[in-house]
Amino acid sequence: MLGTAVLVWLMALLCAIAYQPVSLYDEGVHFDYLVKLLDGHALPAVGSVSSELTLHEWSCRGTVWLTELRCADPVGNDAVPQGGVNYVLMYGPVYYVPTAVLAWLLQAVTGMSLFLAARIVSSVLFAAGAALMVVALLRWGVRARVAVAATLLVAAAPAVLFQGATVTPDALTLGYGAAPLLLVRWRRSYRARMVAAVVVAVAAALTKPSYVPIAAVTVLVVALFPAPGVPDGSWRPFDRSRVRPVRLVGIAALAAVPVLVSLLWNLWRTAPLPDGVPADGGLNETLLSTDRSLPALVLDAFGALLQPLTIGTWPQAAHLTTLAQIVQIGLVGGVLVLLVAQAVPWTSVSKWSATAAAGALVASGISLPVTFFVLYHATGTQPRYALVLLPLFAAAVATCVGGRRTATTVFVGALGWAAATLLTLLALAS
Repeated sequence: MLGTAVLVWLMALLCAIAYQPVSLYDEGVHFDYLVKLLDGHALPAVGSVSSELTLHEWSCRGTVWLTELRCADPVGNDAVPQGGVNYVLMYGPVYYVPTAVLAWLLQAVTGMSLFLAARIVSSVLFAAGAALMVVALLRWGVRARVAVAATLLVAAAPAVLFQGATVTPDALTLGYGAAPLLLVRWRRSYRARMVAAVVVAVAAALTKPSYVPIAAVTVLVVALFPAPGVPDGSWRPFDRSRVRPVRLVGIAALAAVPVLVSLLWNLWRTAPLPDGVPADGGLNETLLSTDRSLPALVLDAFGALLQPLTIGTWPQAAHLTTLAQIVQIGLVGGVLVLLVAQAVPWTSVSKWSATAAAGALVASGISLPVTFFVLYHATGTQPRYALVLLPLFAAAVATCVGGRRTATTVFVGALGWAAATLLTLLALAS
């Protein structure tokens, strides 16, 4: 576990150092949230414009839309998207508060820039999530080599690694993805596990709106999976003697808690804004507004969420992209094969993990567009929002890997991909 976390951290650290520009995935406004927290020691006012330090980093580092570097004469808010309005200030503080504090301490000790310090903190959080994923897979009875391999295969995917190495709440992807797997195998009473699941789900909802689907899935998976110690073969989630309709309604209500929390938080944070003043500088009105129907967008979401590993990420290396596509096919395709291959013997653990993974995909494909529509009066999703589901897919496939030769082959392949990623990052950093 520790070795895996260190290797994942080294990859993320190299990526954080080698990639100089501000990430196009809202890294500038996420960093600005940290700056405002440290300057004001309180939640920043929604609708505020970027701070001077943020504009300085944008000017010195550049980004996909700002290519002329003006470090000595930073650009103003009028030169950055949405007139400089920070459009993530309505997000919950679960990621931002600890990251801001730890980045400030790291800056004070080392003298490095706050921006780089924040990236390093994100990489540490990302590596911690990788450690949790290994532990979760081991709790599911997965061989140690396969657990490490599955974690490396997911963590080294370009899109996953890029998000883990930059300043964004998506650095918690592996941690939140592993949470339902850990909670299912937690040896506590049903009530204790459900309380823990709701707490984790609420924390996820207060991290980022795109985590609302995995938050709901966490509650559902913990509620419907067998508790440790109960023979898997003798347990059925819809056995009338064990799960009554009233209980199913209660489970559905608990799964809706993170959605409600997210909506209430968003309402509270944006309530002080005057009428007609958007919380995001009009981002959604200009970029995501659409005349298409919600059902049509839900269908589009499925297509987008099936390709989260490579699209629009750095490093742009052909061999890494190819490897990511192979892993994508293995994860998604493996889950689908498990669901349809009824004639092939397979364990109850594999069956329920595959069902959970497929259910997570369905839940995300439906609830992501709905969530964004309600929160921001716009609809749309991006492939990277599905990254948090990958630990569930990896668990479903990993539980079916048997035999020492197969386990060793998967392990060696994962180490090879990690090595290829490290060498690519070293080459791009030099």
